Amino acid sequence: MIRGLVEKITNPKDQRSFLYKPTFELLSYMGITKIEDMPEFKEAKAEIENYKNTIVPEIKDDSLSSNSIETLPAEPESESNVIS
Repeated sequence: MIRGLVEKITNPKDQRSFLYKPTFELLSYMGITKIEDMPEFKEAKAEIENYKNTIVPEIKDDSLSSNSIETLPAEPESESNVIS
Protein backbone atom coordinates (compact mmCIF):
# COMPACT_ATOMS: atom_id res chain seq x y z
CA MET A 1 0.00 0.00 0.00
CA ILE A 2 2.82 2.36 0.83
CA ARG A 3 4.72 1.55 -2.34
CA GLY A 4 1.57 1.32 -4.45
CA LEU A 5 1.88 -2.39 -5.13
CA VAL A 6 -1.43 -3.41 -3.53
CA GLU A 7 -4.69 -1.54 -3.17
CA LYS A 8 -7.09 -1.81 -0.23
CA ILE A 9 -10.73 -2.07 -1.29
CA THR A 10 -13.93 -2.64 0.67
CA ASN A 11 -15.34 -6.14 0.72
CA PRO A 12 -18.62 -6.16 -1.25
CA LYS A 13 -19.91 -9.03 0.91
CA ASP A 14 -19.01 -7.43 4.26
CA GLN A 15 -18.57 -3.69 4.60
CA ARG A 16 -16.68 -4.14 7.87
CA SER A 17 -13.69 -5.82 6.20
CA PHE A 18 -11.29 -5.05 3.39
CA LEU A 19 -9.79 -6.94 0.46
CA TYR A 20 -6.39 -6.33 -1.09
CA LYS A 21 -5.82 -6.45 -4.84
CA PRO A 22 -2.62 -6.14 -6.82
CA THR A 23 -2.02 -2.97 -8.77
CA PHE A 24 -0.65 -2.70 -12.29
CA GLU A 25 2.61 -1.48 -10.76
CA LEU A 26 3.00 -4.82 -8.93
CA LEU A 27 2.25 -6.78 -12.08
CA SER A 28 4.76 -4.77 -14.11
CA TYR A 29 7.34 -5.15 -11.32
CA MET A 30 6.86 -8.92 -11.62
CA GLY A 31 7.31 -8.72 -15.40
CA ILE A 32 3.67 -9.32 -16.28
CA THR A 33 2.63 -7.10 -19.17
CA LYS A 34 -0.48 -8.92 -20.38
CA ILE A 35 -3.09 -11.27 -18.94
CA GLU A 36 -1.64 -14.22 -20.87
CA ASP A 37 1.54 -13.91 -18.77
CA MET A 38 -0.41 -14.79 -15.63
CA PRO A 39 -0.18 -18.44 -14.53
CA GLU A 40 -3.29 -20.60 -14.66
CA PHE A 41 -4.83 -20.88 -11.19
CA LYS A 42 -5.20 -24.69 -11.24
CA GLU A 43 -1.61 -25.20 -12.37
CA ALA A 44 -0.22 -22.76 -9.81
CA LYS A 45 -2.30 -24.34 -7.03
CA ALA A 46 -1.11 -27.83 -8.00
CA GLU A 47 2.53 -26.67 -7.97
CA ILE A 48 2.08 -25.13 -4.52
CA GLU A 49 0.50 -28.34 -3.18
CA ASN A 50 3.32 -30.44 -4.66
CA TYR A 51 5.88 -28.13 -3.06
CA LYS A 52 4.18 -28.33 0.32
CA ASN A 53 4.01 -32.14 0.14
CA THR A 54 7.68 -32.54 -0.75
CA ILE A 55 9.29 -29.83 1.39
CA VAL A 56 7.09 -29.55 4.47
CA PRO A 57 6.73 -32.85 6.36
CA GLU A 58 3.23 -33.79 7.35
CA ILE A 59 2.42 -33.47 11.04
CA LYS A 60 1.18 -36.78 12.35
CA ASP A 61 -1.76 -36.85 14.74
CA ASP A 62 0.09 -39.09 17.19
CA SER A 63 2.90 -36.53 17.55
CA LEU A 64 0.40 -34.15 19.12
CA SER A 65 -0.81 -36.60 21.76
CA SER A 66 -0.23 -35.86 25.43
CA ASN A 67 2.06 -38.92 25.72
CA SER A 68 4.71 -37.25 23.59
CA ILE A 69 4.95 -34.13 25.77
CA GLU A 70 7.82 -34.29 28.20
CA THR A 71 7.20 -32.96 31.68
CA LEU A 72 9.77 -31.86 34.19
CA PRO A 73 9.57 -33.04 37.79
CA ALA A 74 8.21 -30.49 40.22
CA GLU A 75 10.83 -28.60 42.17
CA PRO A 76 10.54 -28.75 45.94
CA GLU A 77 9.63 -25.42 47.43
CA SER A 78 12.52 -23.67 49.05
CA GLU A 79 12.83 -20.24 50.49
CA SER A 80 14.27 -18.96 47.20
CA ASN A 81 11.22 -20.21 45.26
CA VAL A 82 8.62 -18.70 47.59
CA ILE A 83 7.38 -15.22 46.67
CA SER A 84 6.33 -13.13 49.62
